[in-house]
Amino acid sequence: MPGERHAATSWPCCAASEPTLAPGSPLTLLLVVAAGAGLVLQNALMARIALGAPTLAALFANSAVGLVLIALVGCWLYGASFPMDTLARFRPFWLLPGALGTFFVFASVTGYARLGAASTTAALVAAQLCCGLLADAFGLTESGRGIGLQQWIGAALLLAGAVLVVQNRS
Repeated sequence: MPGERHAATSWPCCAASEPTLAPGSPLTLLLVVAAGAGLVLQNALMARIALGAPTLAALFANSAVGLVLIALVGCWLYGASFPMDTLARFRPFWLLPGALGTFFVFASVTGYARLGAASTTAALVAAQLCCGLLADAFGLTESGRGIGLQQWIGAALLLAGAVLVVQNRS
C-alpha cells in the first residue's frame, strides 16, 4: 500500500538497508525485461507440465518453489528471523496480491496451453499496459507519473498490435 514502501527497515530482521535500484536506473529496466523473458519461459514450461498433470499441480509446484526461494533469499539478506518477522506482521490485505498473482499464473498457463505463447503474451501485456496507465493516472502507485497523450497513443498502438497477434488464434 502507498506509504508502506520503506516500512521494511523498521522490521527487526531488516534493519540493514534494503537492496534497491534507483528509479531511473538502466538496471531497473533490464531487470523488468529479463523478468518478461523469464515469464515466457516459465509459462511455456508450466504449460508442458500441465500436459501430463492438472494445471493446478503446475501452479502448486511453481508457488512452492517460489515460496522456498523467497524464504531462503530473505534469510540470506535479513537473517533467520525473516520468515517469522514477516508472519508476525501479516495483514489480511496481503492475501489479495497473492490471490491475484496465483490467478495471473493460472490464466497464463491456461492461455499458453490453449492459445499459444504469442497470443497469450499479447493479450496479457495489452491488458497490463491499459490497467497500468489507469493505475498511474489515478495515483494508485507511488511512482506513477502523469499520463499524457504520448502514453495513450502508445497504449492504443500496443492494443492494436495485440489484436493483430491474437486475431484468428482464439
